[in-house]
Parts: sequence; C-alpha cells; structure tokens
Amino acid sequence: MNTANLQLEGLLIAIASLNDLLVTKGIVHREEVAHAMDVAEQTVLGDYRTKELEPARRDAIAFPIIGVGSFRG
Repeated sequence: MNTANLQLEGLLIAIASLNDLLVTKGIVHREEVAHAMDVAEQTVLGDYRTKELEPARRDAIAFPIIGVGSFRG
C-alpha cells in the first residue's frame, strides 16, 4: 500500500475522532455532523468534474467523507 494512503487513513481516523469528541462534549449534535457529511458527499458527487469519472473513481473521491462520518454508526 502507498504510504500516502496510510497517512490519509490516519488523518481520517483523527478527524472522525475529533467529530466524535465534539458530539460527546455537546458542542454539536450527531445529526448536525451527519448532515454536514451528507452535504459534503453530495457536493463531491455533484461536482461537474466527477461526472466525467468512472463510478469507482467517484466512489473513491467520496470515500474519505464516508470515513470521517463513520463514527455515526
């Protein structure tokens, strides 16, 4: 695996943990974070540049957003 992929995975885990901390501390509600992740995902998938990509590549672009929001589950 590419080292950059591992670094990005670590970053995603850190951001997801921070999101969870914000929810736990009552700074934001879980629903607000979920909504922000949904908006981000729709923004990426609706971007004119992604329409030219294969579906697997569009999914790859959206994957980090899904990863950051994964604490929701």
